[in-house]
Amino acid sequence: MCNFYQSSLTYLEQRYDFSDSNYQKKVASLALKKSPFNFSHLCEAVEVLQLSKKLDMDALYDEYCVVLPHQQAIVQSGATVVEKWATLLKHTHTPNMTALASFLLSVPITNASVERVFSLMTGCWTDTRNRCSVNLIKSEIQVKSNFTFSCKDFYTYVVKEKVLLNAVRSNKKYKFKKKPEALPC
Repeated sequence: MCNFYQSSLTYLEQRYDFSDSNYQKKVASLALKKSPFNFSHLCEAVEVLQLSKKLDMDALYDEYCVVLPHQQAIVQSGATVVEKWATLLKHTHTPNMTALASFLLSVPITNASVERVFSLMTGCWTDTRNRCSVNLIKSEIQVKSNFTFSCKDFYTYVVKEKVLLNAVRSNKKYKFKKKPEALPC
């Protein structure tokens, strides 16, 4: 067991940076989990994310001063990180801090969502449907990814939406001028 532990520890030390210069450690305070962040935390995050050329640091300091009084209440709330940042930036005009939070929160934690899209694409674009247009496959994947309706719920929803039904019945959705022999897949 000791050999396994030592091997695991050695492996982790080789693959992961546990020092204070680790970029994850520099942005961890922006998660608003245990304590509010200070301006030096913001500066470190901007530096490590290489956003210093895109953000005005003087304006960022002014924005930090506006947001500072609201941090403690937000940290103590039980909300998610995204909800905390949305609440923090909701009522103030803070373009630099919004850009920093947007960049930080746009980095996915895993590639599972990308893998899911590829899996859906493989299921949609099979050998029997190889003549389908890219836009059709894209639309199918968007529907499968973004709608959580069951067939019955979707039918009930569509029947109530008169604008949607009129759009489906119209010819505006077709881009060709003459009647095609066969519609694309």
